[in-house]
Amino acid sequence: MSFYQFHSDLAETTLLKLTSAYSVFVNGGKLVDPILIDRIQDSEGKTVFNNDKRKCINCDEISYLSKDYPIIKDDYKKIFSPETSYQMTSILEGVVQRGTAKKLKDLNLNIAGKTGTTNKNTDTWFIGYTSNLLIGVTLVWIILLHWVDLKLAQKQLCLFLRSL
Repeated sequence: MSFYQFHSDLAETTLLKLTSAYSVFVNGGKLVDPILIDRIQDSEGKTVFNNDKRKCINCDEISYLSKDYPIIKDDYKKIFSPETSYQMTSILEGVVQRGTAKKLKDLNLNIAGKTGTTNKNTDTWFIGYTSNLLIGVTLVWIILLHWVDLKLAQKQLCLFLRSL
């Protein structure tokens, strides 16, 4: 039985869809399509692939030394207001500061997130974000008689976030 077959009848959604839904909070109320590869650069730093489809207005006229900022135009669908995004982020920061993800508090980062479980605690997930990164992680019960060591997984997640 494959991993996908094992979980296809257990899950109502996917980690990618769940992470995408939380992206609205970090993007000021706009729904952004998730991407797996942001850009590819060669050994000299030249971008050979860029997944960003937004348009930069007057970018070629603005020097990186000036105090002017470019105007970035996007076509993302607005789901709710930036104020609602701010309030939800504030609530989700409480999950890390005082709630079920408080072990991440030791990273000293402004992290907002949500933990959850599914199917009688056989699957555990965490969606977390800073102003620069959104990440979704799931710990699953792959072998029926063996639980993933949650303390070890939590430690690995902390080490990963510290490396960013």
